[in-house]
Amino acid sequence: MLINPKIQKAIDLRAKEGDLEKAKNYYLKSLDVVREEGWKREQGDALEKLADLYLREGNKEKALECIDEAIDIFTQIGYREQLERSKKLKSEI
Repeated sequence: MLINPKIQKAIDLRAKEGDLEKAKNYYLKSLDVVREEGWKREQGDALEKLADLYLREGNKEKALECIDEAIDIFTQIGYREQLERSKKLKSEI
């Protein structure tokens, strides 16, 4: 889980309602925090979420950048479940 479940749910709701820009901004802010703290798993999670949002916006280039970075992180930390999920998302881009 990237952040508090209630906040996560609110961000996901924004995206579901079509407010992709607001959801993206929340994830970008979250990414800054988890990078500063050095929390690798959470960085990968945020990057995965951002990749999905960029893809929904039609920005495949940014989506690929994010998902590639997430794959690198999950490979480094040996988080297989998220690694497979990220690889699957990349195959859909």
